[in-house]
Amino acid sequence: MLVVRLTADKPGSITGSIRLTGYHFDQITSTEDGVTLRGKLKKDFYTIRVPGHEILKVNDSLEAAEEAWLSSRQFAGNDMEFEAQMNVIHEGGRITDDGEGTLYVDNVDSVLILLAADTDYSPDYKTGFLGNPLRVYRSF
Repeated sequence: MLVVRLTADKPGSITGSIRLTGYHFDQITSTEDGVTLRGKLKKDFYTIRVPGHEILKVNDSLEAAEEAWLSSRQFAGNDMEFEAQMNVIHEGGRITDDGEGTLYVDNVDSVLILLAADTDYSPDYKTGFLGNPLRVYRSF
């Protein structure tokens, strides 16, 4: 769990946006209370991301991905599921959302950001290192 608290010396002086993003073609949703990010690192799918460039999708093999963009980072999948929950509690002002992962903070006095994340990783070779249930705490 990551906890961040922002306060200001003058009431209503915190305005901005808070966004939860991912790099693995994640499903991201938001409400005024928080943001949920869910995804799965698919075995048969490789992605490459280079800062300042579009994400390159390569479905064939890691070799094809390396040939496509040798100078980039690579992320290979193993069917691991992951989830993150970000809840935002505020005093004063208001929070709105776009439904796609961004919360807009408008004239609040303080903001408390709670972030929890988990995967179904299991330290067991026999299960392919997967199988633990996701345990993201959903009710902050």
